[in-house]
Amino acid sequence: LWGVTLERIYTMVTASFLDEENNDNGVPPPPSAPQQKPNYQKVLRRTISLILPPCLILSTILSTSTTHPFLNKLRWLTTNCADDGPGPYISVDQAKSNMPGIIKATNRKEPSHVSLCRELIQRHQMDMNGVTPVTTFVKTEDPAVCTDWAAPHYSLMEMMASSVLGRMGERLKMSYTHNCRQTHPSAADIGGGPDLNLAFDSTTIQQIFPDSGLVMEGDNLNIHDVVQLCKGCLSEFQATTQTALEQMTLGHKTHQCLLFPGSADYVGTRHLQSGTVFPLRDLLPTVRDRIQYAATEYNKLAHAPTEEHKSGVIIYLDEMTLAMPFYIYSKFIPPYVSTITVLGTPRCATTRLPSGELCIDHGRALREFFSTFYPSTETRFDIAASTAAAYSRAVLSKSLICPPGTVTCLLPSLGKSGDSHAVVVETPARSGTYHWFESFGEDLKPNIILVEVTEEMLGNRVSDSVTVLMTDPEVREDGCDSLRGKMGYWAADDEYGMLAMTKAKMRGREVEIASDVKMSRNFKPMEESYRSSYLEEEDTSDEALAYKWVETAFPTCQLDQLTL
Repeated sequence: LWGVTLERIYTMVTASFLDEENNDNGVPPPPSAPQQKPNYQKVLRRTISLILPPCLILSTILSTSTTHPFLNKLRWLTTNCADDGPGPYISVDQAKSNMPGIIKATNRKEPSHVSLCRELIQRHQMDMNGVTPVTTFVKTEDPAVCTDWAAPHYSLMEMMASSVLGRMGERLKMSYTHNCRQTHPSAADIGGGPDLNLAFDSTTIQQIFPDSGLVMEGDNLNIHDVVQLCKGCLSEFQATTQTALEQMTLGHKTHQCLLFPGSADYVGTRHLQSGTVFPLRDLLPTVRDRIQYAATEYNKLAHAPTEEHKSGVIIYLDEMTLAMPFYIYSKFIPPYVSTITVLGTPRCATTRLPSGELCIDHGRALREFFSTFYPSTETRFDIAASTAAAYSRAVLSKSLICPPGTVTCLLPSLGKSGDSHAVVVETPARSGTYHWFESFGEDLKPNIILVEVTEEMLGNRVSDSVTVLMTDPEVREDGCDSLRGKMGYWAADDEYGMLAMTKAKMRGREVEIASDVKMSRNFKPMEESYRSSYLEEEDTSDEALAYKWVETAFPTCQLDQLTL
């Protein structure tokens, strides 16, 4: 119905617009008059301006939680309905079949940092021998890196590493500019802006990342250290076999040989001894500034909820994410948040968690849990085709939560500032992200909160993520204030009723007892809509003098009766 309606609106607007283009008075031009080429972008803008009001009305109506597939599709339509072109959010079908192609590692150019390292080593040796380089070496980024929506973390790390090399080689007539903005179809006016020829916005964070070079803090990094790092990078590159390159998943890489030495083959950064050269630490203020600048620049096109930057929460999921207990989420999400958005990558729609469950199903389960435990909060599950939009929302939101192993969440966490924060959950089960932030020391506080969980608490040994989500907290301090009172049933509290009756009799208040019984018989403990279908039925006996709430999902959170 909506498709037919929109098609008719588009046809009417196109026809009327083309008439205006041909002649302002509505009179057809003479046969000899040259035909003007219609401006389809204006046609599209006018069409969208007509359908925007009903879209906004639908957005308001559909902002409440619902699981009906048709209404979910309408909500997606209103989310992407705006006057600045296609939106950044897509359906599961689009994530599976309509995302732009990605060039494999085997078909790409030599990594920019490798080319720059090789040149830097040669020119540094010439300089040590007293020979001044004559020619200028200029390097730009491989367009395959700029447009890679599946590996934003790897791509940005590559670009920043090459920026370091370009800055270090300036005296030796070397330069690097990633130039990724020129790979965007709307490069002429990219203050961002999606490609109007696509059904959705797939702009990458690389394409909006500032071109300006990174600034080193102090004198901690010198050319001799960088040359030594470069030698390690070249050895690593030369040792990579064709088979390893074919099997390489760039979206899973967490470290970078020059910018952040380390590998997912061992436990994160614990092998970085004190005094080890760590360029990303020295670049941290500038990296934060560049990430925040890109996020702010794309804020309007990210279509984030209005209050997300003040009291909104983002939970970022990608194909490396591990499920974790819901009480960990509730521990860091207060009850007064305005919005909770589960934000998934397109790969999340096609990959499976270690449990065998689709990442997309885990995202849906999370959204349902948030809808239950935060009933007054707007809850959403968005698949973001644009990493520029996803990074923007992750960086600018009040709270960002990164489940264990979520590689895509690392750099947005570095971008948190002011009174916003990121909660990064770590586990040895994901060695690449485990202790990734450790070597930054105190520089990250208070914007990053690190939480370590054991492998047994995660979803790699169970059949589905709901089992993990419903893991009972070990102690009440682990989020029971948010969990309590949401999943369970009302039961007659005979113990408290008898105590109340005994106390009333001792004080000669039999009339009040009769009143209490009358009130209890009129008490309606719970409406049907608030009770989980797979939990026990509540006991609502008419003869009960008192009732108590019984926790079934999280027994640890059960309140104790205290008799004084």
